[in-house]
Formats: sequence, C-alpha cells, structure tokens
Amino acid sequence: MTRVLVAEDHPLYRDGLCALLATVPGVQVPGAVDSAAAALAAAGDADLVLLDLEMPGGSGLDAIRDLVGQGVSVLVLTSHDDDASVYAALRAGAHGYLHKSTGPEELYPDPTEDLEVAWQTAAAPSGTEVEFIADNDHHGRGSRVICRAPDEDGRLV
Repeated sequence: MTRVLVAEDHPLYRDGLCALLATVPGVQVPGAVDSAAAALAAAGDADLVLLDLEMPGGSGLDAIRDLVGQGVSVLVLTSHDDDASVYAALRAGAHGYLHKSTGPEELYPDPTEDLEVAWQTAAAPSGTEVEFIADNDHHGRGSRVICRAPDEDGRLV
C-alpha cells in the first residue's frame, strides 16, 4: 500500500486529487494539506507527497529537499511548466514533475498496475538526466510528465 499525501493550496484541486487517488488500488491518502510547512509536518504518514511548488508556508524547493531528507518521495504537480522550474525541482530531489494540465491517465496510466510500480517504471534508467515520459497537448498547452533517471550507480541525478 502506497501512502500518498496531497499538498495543494487550492481546495478544489486538492479535493479532486484526493478523490481520484481514493479510486486507485494500492493507494491510501492519509491526508491533504494546504501549505509546504504542513506537508513537512505530515510527511511521516506518507511514502510519497504530491507537492505543488507554489504554496504558502515556505519554498516548494526547500520542502522537496526536506521531504527527501526525511526519506519521502516527492512528485511535483504544479502549474509551472518552464524548464528552470522543472530542473530546479529535479535537482532539489523530486522524483518526478507533472504539469497541472496532466490528465488522470498520465498520473496513473495503467489501472491494473500498482501506483508505486507504475511510477517506478516511469523512472526506469534511461542513461539521461531526465526522461520525458509524456509530452501531450491539453487545451493548447503542453503537458509534460518528467521523471528523474538513475545514473550508472543507481543514484537519481
């Protein structure tokens, strides 16, 4: 069972993510918070945090570093789609980066597969710093699903 904490300051989006994740086999949502500080406080109950980069209560990049330091995986889900934000989040330790225009089928592409397995598969070694998993056009905006790829020693770079 993968415990996913949702950290998003917009109530409608936060509640929608929780409702979606509640339908995914093998996923438990132990909570949802509306700030980076609250995410850090609640991270002990989670294996993974879905984190918006821009929330009250601290820097999203600092939150990524602190969460990863606590042994929690972080998947960024944000409206920022510029390369600088993507690379900053990945360098801070995020396991993956999703744009908010991402559809449910990209967040959880195979309903027969455990969520943790699906995300680990998406981050399989590619020999490159980052792997672009999906690059789709949603409502005229590009949506990118990006995962960090391990180097030859198995470290995420």
